[in-house]
Amino acid sequence: VTARYHPLALRWMLLGTHYRAPINYTQRALEESSDRLYYLYQTLGDARAAAAVAAAVDEAGVTAQDKDARTGDAGTEARTTEKGTVPALTGLAAEGVALATETRLAVAAALADDINTPLAVASLSAPLKFINDFLTTKKGKKAANRGQALRHLAEAVEDTLCAVGLPAAGAEDILQSLRDLTLVRAGLTAEEVSAAVALRVAARVAKDFPESDRIRDELGAKGVALMDGANQVWRPSPVAMDDPA
Repeated sequence: VTARYHPLALRWMLLGTHYRAPINYTQRALEESSDRLYYLYQTLGDARAAAAVAAAVDEAGVTAQDKDARTGDAGTEARTTEKGTVPALTGLAAEGVALATETRLAVAAALADDINTPLAVASLSAPLKFINDFLTTKKGKKAANRGQALRHLAEAVEDTLCAVGLPAAGAEDILQSLRDLTLVRAGLTAEEVSAAVALRVAARVAKDFPESDRIRDELGAKGVALMDGANQVWRPSPVAMDDPA
């Protein structure tokens, strides 16, 4: 199995079933677990990168609130420091920080309830969505103190990963391994995917959209989803199947 799927995808699949319940071990389940794992670490990596950019922008006038945020001590209430009054967090930033706290409490409660790992990992859905809203929506990109909120949310996700035995660091290495194994399952090389992408670009330039769609669909059927207009050329996607692994 681990020659075709990342060991962490297998672990994620197992975490999705309570230890007292039977495991639905199928290739489809592995495909979906691998896809979810990619989404998780991609979102986490993007959150850390965006938070770092926000911190660099603010570096010229770092406040005590920023310093507290890096050590996990920031809250949503106004405080007085040697630099003056640090305003209370409002709007999306306040919601994000509050959600980070709620996530930690929810995960702790789930694990204290007979090690309910399915509920614990399900608790990641809300913070991951919130992070993506900060990263992709117009409102999120313009939100005040978004960097601070992203740090808190990323830390809550990382704490959850550690709590269930998954690595919190090394996101890019994990993502690369997931991409490599996708190519193994697809029977493709990176060079073949690059060549297909180039052919599709040429087809789009020539306005041969049926050919462009054919190349996209052919790769998609093998688990290689082309990402038009994104930072990455392609990402793994689950292949529909129900046969046991």
